[in-house]
Parts: sequence; C-alpha cells; structure tokens
Amino acid sequence: MQERRETYLYYYTLFHPVDLIIAKILYNFLFLILLLACVMGFFGVFTGIPVRDYVLFSAGSLAGLAGISITFTFVSLLSASENGNATLMSILSLPLVLPVVLLLLKITAVSTRLLSDSAIWEDLMLLISIDAILLGAVLLLFPVMWKS
Repeated sequence: MQERRETYLYYYTLFHPVDLIIAKILYNFLFLILLLACVMGFFGVFTGIPVRDYVLFSAGSLAGLAGISITFTFVSLLSASENGNATLMSILSLPLVLPVVLLLLKITAVSTRLLSDSAIWEDLMLLISIDAILLGAVLLLFPVMWKS
C-alpha cells in the first residue's frame, strides 16, 4: 500500500525522521522473518529441510533479511517522494540489493553443504558490514531528504 505525500507531512509533525525510518525498517524486517518462517515451514513439510549448519543459516538469513528490508524500505521511501514512480524503485533497488542477495546465496549454499568454503564467516561479516553501511547511509540521508 502506497502512502501519499500528505501522510508524510502528517508524520513530519508527529515523529522525528530517524524514529520513523527505524520503525518502518523494523516492521519490514519482522514481516520478512514471518515470510521466511512460512516458507521454511512449507518447504519442510513438502520436501524436508536440507540445512546442515543451522547457526550459519540463521545468521545469514537474519543478516540478509536485514539488508533487504533496509534497502527496499529506503528505496520505496525515495520513490514515494517522487510521486510513487515504480520504475525509479526498480532501477534504484537492483544495484543496492544485488550484493546482499549474492552473499546470501553463497551463505545458504554453504549451510546446506552444496558448497565448501573455509572463509564463509568472512562472507557473513561482509554481509553484516554491508547492512551496517546501508543503515548508516539511510540514517544520514533520510532526515535531509524528508525535509524537502
């Protein structure tokens, strides 16, 4: 559901911009965790769960979901400020979410033992670092963007 520009003006009078963006990111993160649980439940019922390293899979999934929620929340707010242009959202989100998805793919392949990699924990730290950089950029840029 798309929020109108008047809604953001109302939010501007009620909330600090950092509080609003963190709340939206947390909501999207929790929603993605719920989707992951549903998908894993259906996957487990119909085919069985092939995960061998649950710690790596859980850590990678949480870090990947955090990166995806940060990226898509910020890009959707950017596109909403430009009158809800869906083309803008698809163009901006692809280069931002691609490194997160590629690292998440590698981490899940190692956790299911499809690949063997001794430096997988460095890849997990890289994914967490990308999440931190994205979150820092969002927290710096959103208050400035929101005022305009």
